[in-house]
Amino acid sequence: MEDFKAWYFQFPVVSRSFITAVVAVTLVSSVIYSQLPAYMYLDRQKIMDFQIWRLYSNFFFIGTFGPNIIWEFVYLYFATTRVDSLFTDRQVDEQMWLYFIVMTFLSIAGLIFKFPFLCSTFLFALIYIWCKRQPFETVQFFFGLKFKSGYFPFILMGFHLILGQSILQDLLGVAAGHGYVFFKYIYPVSSGKDFLRTPRFFTSFVNKFISKTQAHNYQNPNNQQQNNQGQQGFGFRHFQGQGVRIG
Repeated sequence: MEDFKAWYFQFPVVSRSFITAVVAVTLVSSVIYSQLPAYMYLDRQKIMDFQIWRLYSNFFFIGTFGPNIIWEFVYLYFATTRVDSLFTDRQVDEQMWLYFIVMTFLSIAGLIFKFPFLCSTFLFALIYIWCKRQPFETVQFFFGLKFKSGYFPFILMGFHLILGQSILQDLLGVAAGHGYVFFKYIYPVSSGKDFLRTPRFFTSFVNKFISKTQAHNYQNPNNQQQNNQGQQGFGFRHFQGQGVRIG
């Protein structure tokens, strides 16, 4: 139990909370109360009836126990921990703001395209953001295939096509992730305007109510260097990443 506790609390508070919520919803929906997702899915009419929580609750349902749930959990773990590496343990507000911005964009898109749940799409957006910020990591996929992380979102879409799945939600994830990267790191360099700057009231809220000293093992020692490079454009050619594995 102590080993599990140490492993669990090594994650930063943002990803730990998100993973815990998704796993909890999966367990409750599968074992205790199968109707729980009915109170969480994205629906225009219900939101108009002041069920505002659906704009964000839909991201916490990834499915119930079945043949694909292990893959979904691996996908959840991979996406959240990769994004963790983009932030230091004192940037909890920045990471939470990323989650909020991407979720808000995807909820709007989900209402347009009538997608009830967007957890997988959100995870795809997180993966895309990580791949754009660290494109030279080596990713090991199924069957021992290895490639640079910059290609991973497109390889993942190809994998979904092979399985006969629609990639529309993947494309929405790409749009959300690319929009975040562009307006957070590229546009401010040319215009001097940062539309995605974390608001002061949001930072104050996080500082007051959420601990910012969560130690974890996924912090990239080159975070500060990469952040500085990001403010100057994408200076990734000097980055030599370590390998990561999914599948």
